Amino acid sequence: MGSDKRSFARIPLPVDVEVRVDGTELMVLETLDISNGGAFIKASAEQCPPVGTEILLRVKGSLGGEEPPVVRARVVRITPDGIGVQFLET
Repeated sequence: MGSDKRSFARIPLPVDVEVRVDGTELMVLETLDISNGGAFIKASAEQCPPVGTEILLRVKGSLGGEEPPVVRARVVRITPDGIGVQFLET
């Protein structure tokens, strides 16, 4: 058994997402995977907000003709490849 303690299965899903941190300029980044509880987003070191930072995410484009919702998330880990975020209840 590994030490992976995630509550939700992750699905590899590369999707462009719009990311906003504290009203700063919008960044368009790409997810590597997603689950019911969060996502991993590819980002360079300069694009990574600190652990604990709340961010706003939205899938870029439309979903079945509808505007995707804005989702609140918190940065829970940083790796050389990007950030792991946990979705927050609204």
